[in-house]
Amino acid sequence: MKRMIRELFESMRRSEGISLDIFDTALHRRFSHPVDVFLKMRNELLHSLTGLRYPRLALDFPVLRPVAEQRARERSLRVFGTPEITIADIYTELGVMVGADASELERIMRMELQEELDACFANPTILQLYNEARVLGKRIAFCSDMYLPSVELKKMLRAAGYAADEPVLVSGEIKRSKHEGTLFADVSRTLGLSASSILHVGDNYDADYVMARRCGFKAWHFRERENVLRRISVPEEGRDYASQTSFSTIKGLIFKSLLAGSFSGEKRLERLGYEVFGPLITGFCLWLLGRLAQRRPEKLLLVARDAFPIYKLLSEVETAIGLDVPYEYVYLSRAALLLPSLTDCAYHRIWHLLGGRATRSARHWLERLGFPSYFLHCAASRLGFDLEVVPPSDPRVFDLLVREFPTLFNLGKEQRKLAKTYLEEVMGEAKHIALVDVGWNGSVQSSLARLINAPGFTIDGYYIGLSPAAREEVVLGHSMNGWLMEYGEPPEWRTVLEAGGAELLELGLAGPHGTTLGYRVVDGTVKPILENDSSEDELGYRAVAAKIQEGALRFAKEALHSLSVTPSKAETLASTRQWAAPFKRLVLSPTREEAELLSSITHSDAPTDTRVRLGLATRLSLWSRLNPATYRRAREMAFWKAGFDRLNRLWPW
Repeated sequence: MKRMIRELFESMRRSEGISLDIFDTALHRRFSHPVDVFLKMRNELLHSLTGLRYPRLALDFPVLRPVAEQRARERSLRVFGTPEITIADIYTELGVMVGADASELERIMRMELQEELDACFANPTILQLYNEARVLGKRIAFCSDMYLPSVELKKMLRAAGYAADEPVLVSGEIKRSKHEGTLFADVSRTLGLSASSILHVGDNYDADYVMARRCGFKAWHFRERENVLRRISVPEEGRDYASQTSFSTIKGLIFKSLLAGSFSGEKRLERLGYEVFGPLITGFCLWLLGRLAQRRPEKLLLVARDAFPIYKLLSEVETAIGLDVPYEYVYLSRAALLLPSLTDCAYHRIWHLLGGRATRSARHWLERLGFPSYFLHCAASRLGFDLEVVPPSDPRVFDLLVREFPTLFNLGKEQRKLAKTYLEEVMGEAKHIALVDVGWNGSVQSSLARLINAPGFTIDGYYIGLSPAAREEVVLGHSMNGWLMEYGEPPEWRTVLEAGGAELLELGLAGPHGTTLGYRVVDGTVKPILENDSSEDELGYRAVAAKIQEGALRFAKEALHSLSVTPSKAETLASTRQWAAPFKRLVLSPTREEAELLSSITHSDAPTDTRVRLGLATRLSLWSRLNPATYRRAREMAFWKAGFDRLNRLWPW
């Protein structure tokens, strides 16, 4: 690739003048395809007066606008003998199709010109070529087979970094085109040079290479866009307008980042964040903004530590997107709230105190809850089983805790007062709260609702996913809402999250601090107690999370800006799981590079105990891979099954 670029520059230096194609050569759009700008316009039109006056035009603009262009070209060919048209011709035809008045059509046409201007950015190679040619005194012209006026194309070129004080020849204005070979004589005449002394550079093989050479020009088939697109793999989840919009935005922004070399060298985790976690966070935020616009809560609480990047994103874009709900990052966790919230006889919630894949005794868990050793010895003797041998999943452990529920209640008494004080300070006078967290069982929201059991107090919980167990945690008068998965539905996303997706999400969303263990009074104020884990595993986990989030937040900010998001428009854009498609692919079908990138990461074995950690996907020795029992046990313990499989193939292919 570098050799080809050097040859291009050498060819320019040997020429007296250069002719540059505009779209997909000098300029690119931050969408997957040129017509995808109409998808963006559709969303704008739906939220404008046009949507009320001409609902058909707004709803189906991405289809009607290309049809109008085709009809305008056919009419021009019949009447004038050429298919070359202007944007005004297109909108005249569109008016005939939908019956819109001239002033409305003019407004929409101006919107299209502005959207094109906003969407364009320079190809860095061609911009460098252009600037060097100017320094060398080469004569330069831009040309395009296009319906946009030359004055608008000059605006786009200047906004992208070109001086653009050179001639711009457009087929729609001069009624001659590159693809017919009739425009190149105009280029030669405009530059005042013979065709053989001009180098034409463009991306279309037929129009920019074959026809240019046929007209006597030196020609260079510029294939950088094509080559970069080969490196992008974004699964397509649907063909509805919302899915097409998100797919085009994802692919277009990834293309732009690769073209600019934003994540070259060692920035592999940042690139993973940009391309995989960025779209996921964007989609969730769009969905959240849409729900907030509908429900209008008095305050938004973002739960530490898995809502950290959402909080950070909102703090950086709140003005741009028009967010008017006060929000705060709050230190809540299952470990901090579950025991204090055991205030009623919802015995099923006791199971949330126990768990994990690693083999640990029931005594381990009961001591963590605060039961003294003498009590445990007496209880085990009374019930007839050994707590050092029995796992916490044994039903007898659950029966023991049910019998000792008053003891559990008293164990949480002190923290109950502190937790309630902390929550009351955080919420202030707000009665209608929106709670944001990664999700799964909804135990934090359930604990919060039980601790703040005040008249008129309601919580709307918003989560990336909710497991079937979350149904049992919903408290009357409150609601839980899942974006990708709600109470285990649809099954495909339950499969994704249970195959390591939950742990990968928690990695990508983790805040730069330990989990919340409880609360204490500091200088008369209740403050959270954060786990102070300085182990190599935990510090490595946070470092990886920070790099992933760096890329993810960069994507999310660019996407929200590109789509001109406001809370009222967000719901339309979020009505698709296309935003999560790259993450789904990572979980179920990672590349070897992705699996190796995350192979050293460990994850806490249970939400209430982060000291014991297991690998997301551990690489085994060759001997262990060949031993069926060892391999089977290791795979069972791995959180990320597809990553484990990718790492431990006997043959890399």
